[in-house]
Amino acid sequence: MSRRKLAPHLLVLLLFASACSSQAGEASEPGFDPLVGVQGLPVTDGSQDDGHAGVVSILGETAADGSWFLCTGALVGPRAVLTAAHCLNDAFATPLRVAFGENAQNPTMTLRVIDRHVHPDYLREPLADHDLAVLAIEHGVPSEIVPFTYDVPVSDTLVKIVGFGATESGASIGRKRMGTARIDEVGTTRFRVAPAPSLTCSRDSGAPAFSELGEPEKLVGVTTSGRADCAGFSRFMRTDTYWDSFILPNISLTNSLPVPPPEPVAFRPEGGCQMKRLGFSASSPTSAALASAVLVGLRRLRRPRR
Repeated sequence: MSRRKLAPHLLVLLLFASACSSQAGEASEPGFDPLVGVQGLPVTDGSQDDGHAGVVSILGETAADGSWFLCTGALVGPRAVLTAAHCLNDAFATPLRVAFGENAQNPTMTLRVIDRHVHPDYLREPLADHDLAVLAIEHGVPSEIVPFTYDVPVSDTLVKIVGFGATESGASIGRKRMGTARIDEVGTTRFRVAPAPSLTCSRDSGAPAFSELGEPEKLVGVTTSGRADCAGFSRFMRTDTYWDSFILPNISLTNSLPVPPPEPVAFRPEGGCQMKRLGFSASSPTSAALASAVLVGLRRLRRPRR
């Protein structure tokens, strides 16, 4: 190998090793829980929910060996999860996972998101209409987790809302909770609910609302917005309006996607080195030693030939 080609290879080696070692030494932002994150306020005045297996937490992957809580979603097909489109506004290039179970901090199963489909008419602006997205997961789920189908929202009826979050601002987040609200206004593409006594918060985006008119429970809406103080009302996109035109075609599309190969063990979120970011931690002895060796090598390469 020539001297000109040696330096880039040494740098790549340094970056790869740094990505592994920085996980232990990288400090978190103040007030930031690296496993769950700062998003996801509560389903207010609700109770812990050990059911609704198809209601999932959506996690963004970090450079550290863990994930941060992004939004809530609902399984609508064997490989399709419905959520709010604005959840992806700042996570367009972020690897995502869908986590099953009652606690986002300790999921029973996580699956990679391999594709994402935002409604084509959605615009990134406050209170945007068409605020829906379908996430494609890597493979189907166990048969006991049944996807939800849809129903029509009816004014002055109760809905059940389910999401992950705290019971109050500043409390721990990531536990699935359930409560009830009452539909007080129905429009063409969305509806609004008032507390009865529960509401989703504005950051509990993607949380589903279910009709209480029969069994099995059917999905009537997806949380998109609400007041910052989590009082007064919450807004939902209507699933029945978008089912045939957007949701169902994307369910079919997710089913047709090839199943990717399993993740290498060393890169799975359960442990090992995940090369999420080419970071560097000078506090790591391994990284520091390798950096020193690389710098020495580079200095030698730059010496003039005699």
